[in-house]
Amino acid sequence: EYVDFDNDEASAPPATSAPITPRTREVTATTNDDDDDTLPEYRALALGISGDKTHNLLWRIQHGEMPEKLNPTIWWLVIGTNDFGPPDQPHCSPDIVYMGIIRVVQEIRLRRPDAMIVINSVLPRSEEDEGNVLKPIVPNTNTYNLLQSSNKQRKQSVYQGILEVNRRLKLYVSDESNDDNIHFFDATSLFVRQRPNTKGLDGQYIPDSLMSDYIHPTVKGYTLYGRHIVEYIQQLTDASVVDERRPNHIHHGDNLDEDKMFASNNFNDDDNN
Repeated sequence: EYVDFDNDEASAPPATSAPITPRTREVTATTNDDDDDTLPEYRALALGISGDKTHNLLWRIQHGEMPEKLNPTIWWLVIGTNDFGPPDQPHCSPDIVYMGIIRVVQEIRLRRPDAMIVINSVLPRSEEDEGNVLKPIVPNTNTYNLLQSSNKQRKQSVYQGILEVNRRLKLYVSDESNDDNIHFFDATSLFVRQRPNTKGLDGQYIPDSLMSDYIHPTVKGYTLYGRHIVEYIQQLTDASVVDERRPNHIHHGDNLDEDKMFASNNFNDDDNN
């Protein structure tokens, strides 16, 4: 539904709680799981455009897509994955993706100094077979390296680049020089699993039940994702009621029941978790 912010008579969905506005490609941040009627509902407006990169979103914010009448409780930012792909086209380095996301955050903060902003982690993605997060090891044909103990090498995968961006985003939010209305929500563990009898990235993969193309969440993936978003929003809004100053950063998983918050804190292979 198109919402005309310049029209005072423009209709909008009825609010049942605090308004939440996600800036996202296509995710709906207010999902009620059919099996759990205990989650609150939030009025939300998705403003994403499929294929947007950080510079596209920045341009839209600067050219009228953040009108004065749009003043939600939370700005939920999901951006960056398209800057990494597709694999057959030139894409940005982790440094550029990180700087692009931070520039969008700064623009929102400039226009809404008192707004609460949640930076969603760049969602995991894979360009490898069976959703594996690492590229396969290939023989190294470099003559010098052939003389060394190892003659194999592996290029960095897009997932490793995403992990680097997310690590830096989390550090940015935790930096004491930043205000307490900026938070980081890490959704990585919701979509990545560990194969049995493996350790580390070598055994991690994205199940096709959660991302059928290893990029976009399925209905099951969105349901899982949405439930945790709603729980996190509830934590943020509850905290703001208790203390309007919000003196402490609240990160994904802080002061929360880990079994409830994460599908699996150890990348369990069970897709149903």
